[in-house]
Amino acid sequence: MPAQAVASNPLVTENRDRVRWQRGPIVYCLEQLDQPNMPALTDVALASNQPADQAFRAEYKSDLLGGVTVLHHNGLAREASPANEPLYMPAGTDVPKLRAQDLTLIPYYAWANRNPTQMQVWSTYARA
Repeated sequence: MPAQAVASNPLVTENRDRVRWQRGPIVYCLEQLDQPNMPALTDVALASNQPADQAFRAEYKSDLLGGVTVLHHNGLAREASPANEPLYMPAGTDVPKLRAQDLTLIPYYAWANRNPTQMQVWSTYARA
């Protein structure tokens, strides 16, 4: 089953310019535990430089939560967290510098089964 990006209606303001990923009927999410060296999931973007069916590598992990298929993706992350930026700035100056970041997505139904942590279904979709 290939992974595919799903966008919401632009009237859903919170999800504008964001996508979620699914593989077959299974919706996936980012969970903070699987993203080492990332201070916040809001600093992560899924890259669109490959077709969706090639952008993700599926891996079955029998030792994770009784056995689940995770997705690996060569995504992007901000080099500096927005927490270090000013609260207000001139329009057009907020062009974050991005670096490559290996991301792991787990099935949405499996999140919060290890430790309390951040989770994100809808992610920024960066045109790399």
